[in-house]
Amino acid sequence: MSKALFVFPGWSLGESSYKKLVSNLSGWNIVFVPYVEIASRKTLNEISDEVSVFLKGTENVFVLGHSLGGILAMDFAARYPQKVSHLFLANSVGNIYDLPLHLLFQGFAKNNLAYARFAFWEQVRSFGRVVSNLRTQIKLVKHAARYDSSEVAKKVKVSTTLLWGTEDHLVSVEAGKRLHGLIVGSSFYAIENEGHDWIVHKPEYLLKHLN
Repeated sequence: MSKALFVFPGWSLGESSYKKLVSNLSGWNIVFVPYVEIASRKTLNEISDEVSVFLKGTENVFVLGHSLGGILAMDFAARYPQKVSHLFLANSVGNIYDLPLHLLFQGFAKNNLAYARFAFWEQVRSFGRVVSNLRTQIKLVKHAARYDSSEVAKKVKVSTTLLWGTEDHLVSVEAGKRLHGLIVGSSFYAIENEGHDWIVHKPEYLLKHLN
């Protein structure tokens, strides 16, 4: 039986954003959780409930949460540990609720400029995803900006690995280490000289932890 990886993508990212990750996991069953499609007019808990229905019948899967997707991946792992073999968090948001709004936007802009250097056309596609579903995307940003994941993190009991780019202008290494400290038994790895979206263009940092 092939191994399964369920991916909660970052904000405005889609399956095409992670094509390098997919191409390096030949033989894996990779599922991109369509949480944006079910996010309209729903709370985070309601989104997790519907994700659970979407993943009905699955068990012992690897779960990856990147950026905004990390909030939902962590909540899912905390509430449905029987389905999760291992949780990976890649520069997850959910712990920046005390960041002033102007610094939030500044960090977001810097991260997107850095991402565009590696994947300009994918950045264009990301912009299209935002415009085509603007209301829901704005709602998700509000979730990311003001959601305190500390209580959920304490409830995560599955094996967890945090992988953090050190050059993230939005979610600092210090924020990642705080999250690491809240998840009992978790492992933390700093990825030097990489930014918020390293998982998109340098998935090999994750691959060595998947075996």
